[in-house]
Amino acid sequence: MLISTDARQEPSMGFRSLFPGYSPGNSTIITRSYKMGKSGPKPAGRLTVVEPSELKRPNPLPGMSDAARTIWKRIVNVYAPDYFKPQHYDQLRAYCEAAAQHKEAVKMVRDQGVMVTQDNGVIKRNPWALERDACAQTMANLGTKLSINKNATAVSRFKDAEGLRQPKSKREGLLFRK
Repeated sequence: MLISTDARQEPSMGFRSLFPGYSPGNSTIITRSYKMGKSGPKPAGRLTVVEPSELKRPNPLPGMSDAARTIWKRIVNVYAPDYFKPQHYDQLRAYCEAAAQHKEAVKMVRDQGVMVTQDNGVIKRNPWALERDACAQTMANLGTKLSINKNATAVSRFKDAEGLRQPKSKREGLLFRK
């Protein structure tokens, strides 16, 4: 707190314009010291920092196809080493197997076409197209559960205490009332 003893001085530019009566020779600065509260208890043990390089990423599960193992490694390397817990491994495995099967189905549809002609001359949808769609649906569901696809992260922005809520519309209440 600044208290001036001489109020007759004229204000000047800068700091002095804020405090019209201030001059170094005729003012007194009053300070207060505050006593801080007691600090909490000291930690009993020593805290250690675990370097991210020391944490190991989960390896692909035994019995996975080579394509699924490649997808597993690609996904696991994108996230933090401790992102996937052991309870997620089965869902991640199912996601990787579906992704590998989806890739194969896409290749077969590209080679054979969406519509195929049977031996008896009947034209029908390629069964690989059905497999492709089923794998894509499985990947979407599991990706949301594992929070590894964009839909899962977009939905989590709108979570609140009651669960999911929709963002408020700018046009709400203009034409219709509820």
